[in-house]
Amino acid sequence: MNRPLTTLILIVVFVLGTAVACSGTRVRSGEVGVRVVDLGAHAGVQEHELSVGWYFPQPGSYVLKFPTTTRTEVWADNTDAIGPAIQFNNADGVPTRMAVSVQVRIDPQRASNAVQRYRLGFEDMVRGPVQRDLQDAFVRLGPHYTSQQLVSGEGSRLLVEVTQLLNQRLGQEGVIIDNINLVGAPALPDAIRERINQRIEAEQNVATQEAQVRVVQAQAQQRIAEAEGRARATEIEGRALASNPQVLRQREIERWNGQCPLDSQTCVIGGNALVSTN
Repeated sequence: MNRPLTTLILIVVFVLGTAVACSGTRVRSGEVGVRVVDLGAHAGVQEHELSVGWYFPQPGSYVLKFPTTTRTEVWADNTDAIGPAIQFNNADGVPTRMAVSVQVRIDPQRASNAVQRYRLGFEDMVRGPVQRDLQDAFVRLGPHYTSQQLVSGEGSRLLVEVTQLLNQRLGQEGVIIDNINLVGAPALPDAIRERINQRIEAEQNVATQEAQVRVVQAQAQQRIAEAEGRARATEIEGRALASNPQVLRQREIERWNGQCPLDSQTCVIGGNALVSTN
């Protein structure tokens, strides 16, 4: 075989190999693949997930890739969100809109279950069945919470309950919800929010006044305790002195300045003499 022909064959093999490789699918780190066969006796979703690697094309089949690391999707009333804010009626019957971020991923051991159940890629799965179940969970659980609870710290319990319900529904299908967070405050009618703010302000004022009363009471109790302690000490000291005159005598000696006799009633201190009269 001459050299030009060998070179041509190598070029053709390289081009064909490149074309085949480019038409294949690469499953990267942090992903899992699922092969779906459309033709033949083995048509359907293949049960064995595809790990990290390069997979050449097979006639009548394709590979779907899913993230096994957490992806954060947002439902809010802005153009960057994957869908609109979640809407439901709360315990007060007030229409409520909540913008939420959802951390979602695919269980690498159950990715084929998700494909068998929904026959969708990850993005379409999130926008479709995940979003529907998310909305339904809020509709079911949201009426257990009042408007004031939703705008206070108690509203976080609703997010926990929604997360648990979604994992019960989606977990067997390989879809895992790691966490749901609130994006901004719940959207309530202005009149409702104004009343809630007034109530919260009133409760804060009452709490401040009660705290001030507790401080005053504590200070009064401290002064009473100090006075009772001093009175008790004086009483004990009086009884001790009455029962033991030597103690009183010892204190007189300790306080004597040496200028007058201890037992004198009066004394006059002159230039060189000390005169005492009894």
